Amino acid sequence: MKKWLLGVVFFVVLYVFFVVARTPAQWVIQQANLPSNVVLQGVEGTVWNTQIEQVIVNGYTINLVTSKVSILSLFTLNPSVDVTFGGALVNGPEGKATLSHLLDNIRVTDATVNVLANDVAQQLDLPIPLTAKKYVDLTLNEFEMGAPVCSHLNGDIRWNSGSVNALDQNVKLGNLKAELSCNKGEALIKFDPKNDLGLALSVNIHSLERVSGNGFIKPGNKFPKALNEVLPFLGRPDNQGRYKLNF
Repeated sequence: MKKWLLGVVFFVVLYVFFVVARTPAQWVIQQANLPSNVVLQGVEGTVWNTQIEQVIVNGYTINLVTSKVSILSLFTLNPSVDVTFGGALVNGPEGKATLSHLLDNIRVTDATVNVLANDVAQQLDLPIPLTAKKYVDLTLNEFEMGAPVCSHLNGDIRWNSGSVNALDQNVKLGNLKAELSCNKGEALIKFDPKNDLGLALSVNIHSLERVSGNGFIKPGNKFPKALNEVLPFLGRPDNQGRYKLNF
């Protein structure tokens, strides 16, 4: 009797598994209540292996998104999904990440994102128009969602050999690096002050709608001479030669 009952249970579980495995991803997404600023185009595959041609967030496009559920993670009762996006032959960012704790506070691990520096620059409120060169690299060792933004965050942002075209000049900025952390639920981006710009800046992400920053630029011997024309846009220096940055 017990063997018969176990056989029935095994059959039911196996049947449900294959039914879910064959569920079209498009149908699942249609049932989801996506934010109004998120648009998905060209969804194919199943919930276990999904391909999305484009993900558009606030008008910004991420191409060729694929996700694959780790079968082994199902045995730990904590399903994880491996996500990749972008590529050398398409515009937009390129990267990968692993998502877990999907039914709780989502956790992102082993994430890398490579994006054009100019894509980032065009999202900022800058005092002068400019075009940024090279790529910005984001590494997330671990990010866990929390209130209002995070409960844990560890990673960094790097812009190596960065440069900009501004005021009809090509200006080399050198290397910029910032550490990512979580402070009382808010994401903190803190720039390493050892850079050619003399930039010391901390950016607090209070929520998805509210960001603030505080710091300064203190021109030194390595400060690009071409940027001296930009400094007056930042106001007057203090008695230590620092130009305050607040937003």
